Amino acid sequence: MKPETRAACEAAMYAIARANALIDEEAKAAIALDSPPDLVRYYADLREQGEGLRASVAPFAALEKDLSYQYIPLAFDAAGIQNIKLPGYGLVALNRRWSCSMLSKARGFEYLRRNGQAGMIIETVPAPTLGAWAREETEERGVEPPDDIFKTSIARYVSLTGEKKPSPQDGGK
Repeated sequence: MKPETRAACEAAMYAIARANALIDEEAKAAIALDSPPDLVRYYADLREQGEGLRASVAPFAALEKDLSYQYIPLAFDAAGIQNIKLPGYGLVALNRRWSCSMLSKARGFEYLRRNGQAGMIIETVPAPTLGAWAREETEERGVEPPDDIFKTSIARYVSLTGEKKPSPQDGGK
């Protein structure tokens, strides 16, 4: 990485660290006011800034992934190497990560059982599905899931919908 690029990255990291410190101070002050409108306005502003920061970092993350999964493996292939030792970086090795998913859970489980791999089968219920069931049981049927079998919790959160506040780029209009 060129010195100018490294310096720009370090300046961005410093700016983000400084922003985090300011955000922490402002959040504590907004929470101390205990005013729902002020808290909502602060939350909306924070969320908007967070979206901007995530969008700013997304191309960096995408390039990092492309280099690791695409460009460097292709360069290693072209050079006919599996690893290389670089002073200051250490041993850089080309590895492989396997993944596998079932196109049909029933057929996949049956195949594993037939081939002596039944021990790896674990029945699961996705957490969002179980949460939706618990909500339905409690709110619609009036029956809470037994607490000796299920751990049920409810987390309240804020959802912002509707109009966005004017941005300085729009002239505040």
